[in-house]
Order: sequence, then structure tokens, then C-alpha cells
Amino acid sequence: MNQVEETKIVNVFNPTTRKIRCIENEHDYLGDGTILKEEKLIKGEIYTFVKGEMASYGSMVFLREVPSKHGFQSYLFEEMESYERQIAEDAYKNWLFERLEEAEEDVRAGRVYLLEEVKGRKTIA
Repeated sequence: MNQVEETKIVNVFNPTTRKIRCIENEHDYLGDGTILKEEKLIKGEIYTFVKGEMASYGSMVFLREVPSKHGFQSYLFEEMESYERQIAEDAYKNWLFERLEEAEEDVRAGRVYLLEEVKGRKTIA
């Protein structure tokens, strides 16, 4: 018998406007021991999730009550209700496969650059 694993991890792929709870407002974002405090967030406070997105700097949530250009790290929050963890995992896999398909299309269309071109150098050593 398969046991369903429940989670409260914020599913940034679920576009439904809903309430989420701030579970932390301090974090070691860089992983170097430097603790960053999100001054605008109150631990334990309930906020309205209006949008989620994946960015190069993390899985981000956007809140109605605290506007932010870049959002806040989703791991600072939790869903109000538990749900099946597999739902979030499947959504992440779908997002990742879409990004890979886009990258493959770029390669097929010749929209690729050498590392040296990206860094601004046109010659290969």
C-alpha cells in the first residue's frame, strides 16, 4: 500500500490566490553563514499569495500585503493546508522539462553562444 506524503511547502506553480503563513524572516540565503533578515516580513503572519515564479535566485512568492519587485524566497512560507507532495514535485518537473525544451529549440535554431562570447571575448584560447 502506497502512503501519500503530505507537505506544506509553498507550491509556486499553483496560480490560485490564497493565504500562506510566514514561517521565517531570517535566512542564510548565500549559504555562507551570513543571516539576512527580511524586515518587511513578520514571522507567524498570514499573507496573501498572488503569484509565484521560478527565478535564477530561487523559488519566489509575491504577496498582496508586501509588494516586492523580486518577491520573497518561498521557503520562508508555508501553505495553510497540507497537500500531496507529489503535486509540487510533478509541477516542478513539468516546469523543468519546459525549460529544457526551450533550450533544445535554441540550440536547433542556432541561438547559442560560446562562453567567451557571453563574457565579452570573441576569441577562443
